[in-house]
Amino acid sequence: MRAFFSIAILLSAALAAPSRADVVVLGDGASFSGNLVRVTDATLVFRTALKGQVMAPMDTVAGITTQNNLAVTFFDESVRYGRLVYQDERQRLLPLDGGTPRTIQPFNIVEALVIPATPSEENGGEDMKAWRSTLGLGLLHKENELSLTQPEARLELSVEQPNVALNADLRAAAGGEHARTLRANLEAEGRREGLSPYAALQALSEPERGLDLRASLTLGVIRPFIDDERGAFRAMAGLNLARESWDNRTIGRGRRATEQDTDLNLRLQLSYTKPLTDEWQVESVLDLLPNLTDWGTFRARSETRLTYAMTARLHLRLDLLLDYDSQPDVAGPNEIGASVGAGIQMSF
Repeated sequence: MRAFFSIAILLSAALAAPSRADVVVLGDGASFSGNLVRVTDATLVFRTALKGQVMAPMDTVAGITTQNNLAVTFFDESVRYGRLVYQDERQRLLPLDGGTPRTIQPFNIVEALVIPATPSEENGGEDMKAWRSTLGLGLLHKENELSLTQPEARLELSVEQPNVALNADLRAAAGGEHARTLRANLEAEGRREGLSPYAALQALSEPERGLDLRASLTLGVIRPFIDDERGAFRAMAGLNLARESWDNRTIGRGRRATEQDTDLNLRLQLSYTKPLTDEWQVESVLDLLPNLTDWGTFRARSETRLTYAMTARLHLRLDLLLDYDSQPDVAGPNEIGASVGAGIQMSF
């Protein structure tokens, strides 16, 4: 009989104990306990026992605490995996790999989906991959030895894992028989707190300037210095091997001679991303390539992008590109080239 009463008491205590629940705190101080269903298009969907399903824009949410791991997508299209914890009026993301908790802002969250199982359990030990693709259309105006405006198309693909990120970028612009530009970039980089490996393959073709092809390989290391709600700042250093092929248009009228050259460069890169408001964001990348085989010459490139989020997936984009070559191989008197672009991009 005593054993029966003991079991009954234990069962009653277990049933009376509160079950694990997610908690949402709104900006006005109101809080709800229940289950986070998802975040879609920057709108929280939350289910409670008393009020049923509750929806709230993420810019009205002060903090969220979840019991399950989530795949969280931010306005800058980055994806992080882990559990959300709101404590001491600070929202943190606890990474799946047990790394340092990240302080984030709830209004920067565009999408959050519950992960049924950890990536290692779900994929047999392999980390979950988050594919993103972006398609952009716009106009690009160039000012170098030629002045022209071209329609431009851009396709970006990326996949992120907890410790590595892969990015591919293809841009094409055309405006005439020879006024074509094709730029391709493939990058792989580690995502550690300290130094991580970095590799990149790049190709550029600008027939209107006489540049048939410049293909290059970069191997180096990259380090993040800032990577939180304030933005991101990273530095990269490596060696760059470049092979160029161009038309020498100075050899007689109507005649062309193809020349080739191979350079070994030091490549230094600084990249910076900063959210200006909930909708506006600026990204800037500066590349310096001192030539190690022809000392005293170098190339430089600066690319700045300003984006405005019309929706979670549709963005307006403004681009400013500056190129400098201290000793240009292609024909033309200008060492500096500038391009301004504008367009729209859709994320999938």
